[in-house]
Amino acid sequence: MLRGTRCCRGRLFSSCTGDQVRSSSGGRVAIECAAGHPDLVASLVLESTLGVPTSLDESLEVFEPRRGQVARDAAARYLGGDTSPSAARAWADHGLPLYAGASDGDIAARRARALINDEVQAHFRAGGCGPAEVTAALATAVTCPTLVLAGEDDPVSPAAAARRLPAIRTSTATQVEVLAGVGHGVFRQASQKSFDALRTFLRDIPGRATRRRWTPPGDHLGVAANVTEVLRHDTTGLFSGFLEG
Repeated sequence: MLRGTRCCRGRLFSSCTGDQVRSSSGGRVAIECAAGHPDLVASLVLESTLGVPTSLDESLEVFEPRRGQVARDAAARYLGGDTSPSAARAWADHGLPLYAGASDGDIAARRARALINDEVQAHFRAGGCGPAEVTAALATAVTCPTLVLAGEDDPVSPAAAARRLPAIRTSTATQVEVLAGVGHGVFRQASQKSFDALRTFLRDIPGRATRRRWTPPGDHLGVAANVTEVLRHDTTGLFSGFLEG
């Protein structure tokens, strides 16, 4: 993720201009871009972003209240690095269904439609793409206004970690919105509340004299798939014209 970003900076960062709305691992890349190229990024909106300062134990604490010790144990094995067939089955039965919030529908059906590259996953989980966590030095290098949207039930990017992000973002204001009953994928599960928060955030940025048309980011990290689904529920009209000049 991050090493690839550095190697292909000209190609990937060409879309990292203006207001950045990024999801999951795309949020982590956007933070890297905003820190290294502050002249390119006007604001950040990080939805269910990776990179927030957290730990495996903090993630496990999200699993247990929803489905008990069996879910916590399954997640601990699989997320802790055990990819044996038995661990994978336990994760699929008890952990994966809790990846999203209670309002997210049948995650197993959605996952069945996805094309998953196990080799890439293994490379990422082994740290082959570079560090995922945002350090204090990197966070401080980001100087643009930032909105973080997090789900209370997100075990991947826990809400507790999102709440502590402003403490290490000393260079600029960071607004955190945590949505109850929502897991990983805030825009998909709570579209109206997410767009309301996004609209307010963009309108309130100091010194914002003009509004520009928003263009979806490139799909180098699969972000456009989420944006496409969000557009179907864009009852506020934000992405269809709010940023139109």
